Amino acid sequence: MEGIIYRLLDKSLEIWFTWVEGSRIYTETIAKWDDNSVLTNEEKKKVFTDVLDYVAKKREKPIIVINSDDPSKELWEQLCSENQSLIRDLEYTSNEKQYQNQREMYLDILKAGKGLVIHGTEIRNEKELDTVLDKLRESNAS
Repeated sequence: MEGIIYRLLDKSLEIWFTWVEGSRIYTETIAKWDDNSVLTNEEKKKVFTDVLDYVAKKREKPIIVINSDDPSKELWEQLCSENQSLIRDLEYTSNEKQYQNQREMYLDILKAGKGLVIHGTEIRNEKELDTVLDKLRESNAS
C-alpha cells in the first residue's frame, strides 16, 4: 500500500493509493485529518477532486475503490459519476473483503518462513494470526 499525503492549509491526511494493475485511490481513507477531526462533505469533495485530477494528469486515469461499508459511499459514487472522464473504473470492496485479503497476505508471509510481527506481537502460526486479527477487528469496530 502506498499513500498520497494531501495538505490543505494547516491540515493533512494520508490517502491510500496503490499501483496494483493500475493506479487505485481508496476513498474510505478520505475521512479524517491527521489531527483526527472529521472532514466535512465539502472537504471530502475538494480532496477527492484534487487528488483525482492530480493522479489522472500525472500518472493515468485511476481506478476508484469504494468500500460498500463506508458511510460516504453515496458521496463517492456521486463524485465518480460527475468525474467519469478522469476515472478508468470503479471497484468495490468491503470491510470483510479487506480483512480476508489482509489475512491471506499475512499467511503468505508465514508460509514463506518469514518473520511476522503485528502491533508488537510475534506471529508464528495461523492460530496466532487469527487471534491477533480478531482483536484488531474488535478494536476497529468499537
